[in-house]
Amino acid sequence: MSSQQMQKVLSWLLEISQIQDQAHLIRFCQNLHDDLPIRSMAIAFGKINQRQEVSEIDQLINISYAQQWFNCYQENGLAKSDPVLNTLPKSPQAKVWSDIYAQVSTPEQKTFVTAARDFGLEQGMSFGHFAPREGQASFLSIATTPKLTPDIAAILMSLAPHLNLAALRSREPNDPVQAGALSSRESDILQWMKFGKTNWEIAMILGISERTVKFHVSNVIKKLSANNRAHAIALSMRQVRSGHGVASA
Repeated sequence: MSSQQMQKVLSWLLEISQIQDQAHLIRFCQNLHDDLPIRSMAIAFGKINQRQEVSEIDQLINISYAQQWFNCYQENGLAKSDPVLNTLPKSPQAKVWSDIYAQVSTPEQKTFVTAARDFGLEQGMSFGHFAPREGQASFLSIATTPKLTPDIAAILMSLAPHLNLAALRSREPNDPVQAGALSSRESDILQWMKFGKTNWEIAMILGISERTVKFHVSNVIKKLSANNRAHAIALSMRQVRSGHGVASA
């Protein structure tokens, strides 16, 4: 990203952190839609089962998709054959549609890809946030046009984790993320993570091995139901802002 793009991303992240209701969320997404080469955008909320599968989509915020696509999606039961949706819970990293489409193998998946392309949904990215302890998930889907450039992909990947959290926050503003109790050592390490310290730097500060730090970081991520290190930091900062500290044992 250019320095100008990075400055813009920082301003977007600041606004995302202030989103508390769906009206603000929708307004932000509409502005983002106008500022970036985005063709369609939507956020969905769902439930995941013990097998880490999406069992139900129970709410949809449609920013700019054609309603006919969602009608087609629902009427033809495309959720069952959606290769992007069914891949996200197993590996919650950002999914580039063209990469997923190129790997489909079953007739049902091929039918889905054909239908998506008929609606112009060939290039884009999807992002998921999963909270297995709560059985909840949010999905951000963005169709781009005409081509997903590295700069645009980097911008979307920077914004998406925070935007998914804002979506969940706007849906249930009084229900903070529930974290498993952190040990005192895990809490210490989380604090240094929030200061941007690397595992090696934390090891030097606390006088422990880098391998031990990695072990505790992994536990922090797991207990916060986070997707990765940055996501764990974002979740813990959200809890502090809402007045709910991360519990430590």
